[in-house]
Amino acid sequence: MIKTKKTLFFLTVDFILLEIIFVFLMHNVSGMFSVFSYAYVTAACIFCALFWKNTSEHIFTQLGLIGTMGADFFLVLLPEQERLPGMICFSAVQMFYFIRLFTADTSHRRRLTHIILRIVCSSAIVTTTLVVLGPGADPVAVISMFYYVNLALNVVFAFLDYGNTGVLATGLLCLMISDTVIGFNEMDKYFMEAPMVREVVMHIKRSKLDLVYGFYLPSQALIAMAPAHKLFKRLDKEQMERKRAREQIKAILAEEE
Repeated sequence: MIKTKKTLFFLTVDFILLEIIFVFLMHNVSGMFSVFSYAYVTAACIFCALFWKNTSEHIFTQLGLIGTMGADFFLVLLPEQERLPGMICFSAVQMFYFIRLFTADTSHRRRLTHIILRIVCSSAIVTTTLVVLGPGADPVAVISMFYYVNLALNVVFAFLDYGNTGVLATGLLCLMISDTVIGFNEMDKYFMEAPMVREVVMHIKRSKLDLVYGFYLPSQALIAMAPAHKLFKRLDKEQMERKRAREQIKAILAEEE
């Protein structure tokens, strides 16, 4: 168990440096992009495990990162993408983050709103996707929309409880931006006849910036660092309490003298 802020700081710095090395290797070792990308996500999962605590917050954060490894196995590591199992894994990831946010929320009203919105929005997006796409509504499209709306809800409710889930909220927002770019890249399969959609898709594809990985990789690092940030705040609080206790003892001894 990590007991000092100094140890926590150096572990976090080492983790960040390791992830930067993986990013460098992704772009500079020929034919190994997906391998080092997967190593990046794996390192994030391992880093989160270093701060293991038997609470629902940590358990479901860890399960989310494990689920991300599963999704990336199908979507990134395999020579040929297996999109359906990959999106099923990603949907499970958002369910884990939902449970993590829901169980940690101390507001009864917000918890009730959360569960109602989750049911209504998930049902609505699946129905809308089936209606709009009609015969073209394949399982990947339906599950992807279910995943995206649950990710969006996780972002909203994480920011609503920002004081407790700020790092996680920022990570989820980065993930949402990355997936939004992916979504636009995939829209040409369904809506390419729409001029506005076509223009947006072509603009993204012409862009030299890798917006997908530019936001996806930081999202996984931030999510993994959420438990570390929570531990840092706890250690900082304990340090301040010990400092106040020492000052009180000194004050009492000074009065007795």
